[in-house]
Amino acid sequence: MKPRDELLTLKDAIQLSRGDIRELYKHYANSGLATMMSLINFDKRFV
Repeated sequence: MKPRDELLTLKDAIQLSRGDIRELYKHYANSGLATMMSLINFDKRFV
């Protein structure tokens, strides 16, 4: 996934894949936590 300069709409955010969400979380929030959560499969969508 390439970096984005524009904001995401709600519709765009809902359509993000699991990998896209993980990459965005790594880049903008906490990369270590994103890695740990993916190792134990806590980065799944449950809905």
